[in-house]
Amino acid sequence: MIEIQKIFSELNQKDFFKKIKIDESPISIFCGIRDKDLPSLAFMTSNPPLLIESTQYIKVTQWEEMRGVYWSSFDLTEIRAKKIFYTLCSDLIGVVCRSVNESDAMMQVKNRYFIWRKMFKEASTGMSIEMYQGLYGELYFLCNILAKKVGYKNAVKAWSGAKHTAKDFSLDDMWWEIKTITTGTTEIKISSLTQLESNTKGKLVSVIVERMSEKYDNGYSSIEQLITLIMDEINEESIKEEFLDKVITYGYSAGEDFVSFPRYKVNAIRMYTVDERFPKITSKSLGISEITKVTYSLSINGLVPFLEGQDANN
Repeated sequence: MIEIQKIFSELNQKDFFKKIKIDESPISIFCGIRDKDLPSLAFMTSNPPLLIESTQYIKVTQWEEMRGVYWSSFDLTEIRAKKIFYTLCSDLIGVVCRSVNESDAMMQVKNRYFIWRKMFKEASTGMSIEMYQGLYGELYFLCNILAKKVGYKNAVKAWSGAKHTAKDFSLDDMWWEIKTITTGTTEIKISSLTQLESNTKGKLVSVIVERMSEKYDNGYSSIEQLITLIMDEINEESIKEEFLDKVITYGYSAGEDFVSFPRYKVNAIRMYTVDERFPKITSKSLGISEITKVTYSLSINGLVPFLEGQDANN
């Protein structure tokens, strides 16, 4: 994987475009810094490229420099979207390197950019740190636990995203409910009756994280890095689009200001078996139809008998 953020960090505004040396690429790839320290990614081809339209936060410019030299430049226009723009750049470079020739490369760039387009717009609502942490935990579980068991396609299909289904992940007759908590937390909050209510056995998964400074980086420390890792592992375009749609529906947007948000270190993943013996409140056990919404907390120490195996330390 190209360390695109490092490449951009080593540039300055004198580097209008600097070529990235990639032997397997069928077209030339350039990185540059525009006005206000905004990054730009460009592709140079020997034939006229396919027409690509701009989005709210990315200006796409295509021109002919001279006969046989054509440019397609993707210029970020909003500094807040820089992190996720790096993720887009990595993905576009990846599809180019996997292409067989120039025309195929630009077709793949257009198709992949089309999938990403909805990400680069103004956030409809602000994303709280709690929402960000919850999404982080679900994406971490998707790529580090579930995808290793069932593959990325099935893992993405299993993820409910923000559809407000009863469970965060469900596949066939199995389900997983994810709770992302910080180190030292003594309780797990259950926000509805349906989260642990089921006729089939499932898993309550606690992703235990430590909030780190923005300089912390272990390759899995932010949503942007997890999106990059997951997108790089998905082979089908339709699954990539489904995944990004779920991320966006969750509330994530490149237009959100994540500068003050923490990075995370996952200290442990604990998985509990939820069956008829597991301590939970259900519609049946409540027995009062007039009560429609219940929230409660579970003592982590009290859940030890239901813990599967050892902690997944990271």
